[in-house]
Order: sequence, then C-alpha cells, then structure tokens
Amino acid sequence: MGPQVSKLQNEEMELDAPKPFLRWAGGKRRLADLIIRSLPGNFDTDKARYFEPFVGGGAVMFALGDQSQSVFIPGGRIHINDSNPDLISSYQAIQEDVNNLIAQLKKYSRNTSREAYEKIRALKTSDPIAKAARFIYLNKTCFNGLWRVNSKGEFNVPRSEEHTSEL
Repeated sequence: MGPQVSKLQNEEMELDAPKPFLRWAGGKRRLADLIIRSLPGNFDTDKARYFEPFVGGGAVMFALGDQSQSVFIPGGRIHINDSNPDLISSYQAIQEDVNNLIAQLKKYSRNTSREAYEKIRALKTSDPIAKAARFIYLNKTCFNGLWRVNSKGEFNVPRSEEHTSEL
C-alpha cells in the first residue's frame, strides 16, 4: 500500500517549475526566453532534441524542461555539455543520487564561516557526491558565483561576504 500512496501523492503534487540552482557568471538566465523564442518555426518539440554545449547554470535547459511552457522538451531529449568537468560531475551526481547530495549540502549549510569555506575549498575527494556538494557549496558561497581555477586546477575564488546559508 505504501508505494501506491506515494505514487498517488506524487501525481497530485504540484511541482515548481525547474530553475537553475547555481549562480553562474555569464549565464543565460536573462536570455533564456529570448533564446527559446528564437528557435526555428519548424522546431517540433514532439521529436526535437536539444543540445546545450555550454550548460553553465542551465537556464535554457531548465526553461525547456518546464512542462508549463509552450516549448517543452522532456529531459531525456535534452543533452548538456560544458568544458568544466566539476560542473558536469555535479549534474551527474544530481541525476544519480540527489538525496545523498542534498543531505551533504544540508551538513555544509550549517557552517558557512570563512574557516569552513577554506576547509571545503581545500578538500580533495574522488567521491562524486562529495565533489558535487563541494562544487555547489563553493558556487553559493564564493564571490559572485565565479568558478576559477589556477594552473594547478585548484579553485581560487575568495569567499563572498554576501551569501546565504541556504545551499
């Protein structure tokens, strides 16, 4: 009986429209509607696939994945890419194990002090969930949501004084 109740509750739940969860310098958040309106007139959303070569914060991807919009493409037909491997790994972690990622982010959100920021910034891990949580934490707590690495591949953006503990 439990799974049936869960299924019924999910069908009745009204879900919020998908939206970017990252701050992204140079993102397309403000341009997403214009980009979508600029799609060719013969763009068939029943058959189309969308390829996003520079996903960043995912503004266009999330807008196209919003069922309430006139142009909707199911997620299985949206393909993303980016030159930032940490970003892509984070999207993969969300797809594969969002619940554990959320749990890790809740732990991180308990302490966004300068000391915690420096500790997480220096963290080296191969665990995909820990890497994604680190990436999202740094994006939300660093200066302007910038992602910049030095020649050694180490993230080197300072902590923002204007951030939220809501990760």
